[in-house]
Parts: sequence; structure tokens; C-alpha cells
Amino acid sequence: MVSIWNYEIFYILADEQDLLYLRTNIRKDPVMLYPLRLPREAVQEVFKSVVGGINDFYERPAFYRIFSRNCTNVPMSHIRAGSSLMPRFSIGYVVTSGSDRILHKVGLIDNDAPISVIRKRYNVTSKAKSLKDDDGFPKEIRK
Repeated sequence: MVSIWNYEIFYILADEQDLLYLRTNIRKDPVMLYPLRLPREAVQEVFKSVVGGINDFYERPAFYRIFSRNCTNVPMSHIRAGSSLMPRFSIGYVVTSGSDRILHKVGLIDNDAPISVIRKRYNVTSKAKSLKDDDGFPKEIRK
């Protein structure tokens, strides 16, 4: 019997082409690409937190936990390293499809409209499907 307690957490470091092209063109997932509203210093703190997390996992492997260590609350903890606006805990960290709601609510992504409008505004699925899988993909997807 396989237990969820046996799934090791890992980081995937990739560019837009690796992640977005795979999600939109191969897996056929809808994808939103939100620009975070963080000052340069905060972005650097987020980056340092991610690198620190990678190093921590190298030293001490960590395993999936529904409430404390999942595919949403680990990345959100890194964003929290760069912004005190991020709540320590939110149900959106467990119900992963709502993670953009948290960012929207605290103003780390555009919040000049309801989240449903913001999701449509930053949905890059069609655009990613129209782009070639080449070196120009990362630049074009951000336009």
C-alpha cells in the first residue's frame, strides 16, 4: 500500500518554456501567468528563500503533508519571505486552486477587479498554444 506520507517534496527549476509549454500544449491545462507586485528587494528575498528551501531539502529531505507541506503552501512560504502581506495560514494553502485568491486579496497581483476577471486577464493558455516551442517562447509569453 502506498501512503501519501511517502512522497518526497522536490523543486523543479525551469523557465517559462519548460513549464508553460508543457502545461498548455502537452497536458492541456489552463495556465495563468500573474506578475507579482513586489519591489526588487522583496523579489530577491523570495529568490533567497527558494534557494534556501532547495538547500534545506538537500540536507533534510521533506515529505508531502496535506496541511503543512504541499504544492501551494511551500511556494507561498517563499512569497511570504518577501512580503509581510501574506497570511501565515489560509485555507487557500490547502485548497490549492484558490492560491491566486490569496495573492489577489492582499494585493500581490492585480486586484482592481474581481478574481474571475483577473484570471481571464492573465490566462496565457491560448497565447502559449499559438507560440512555437523555441528560444523566443519566454519573451513572447510575457508580452
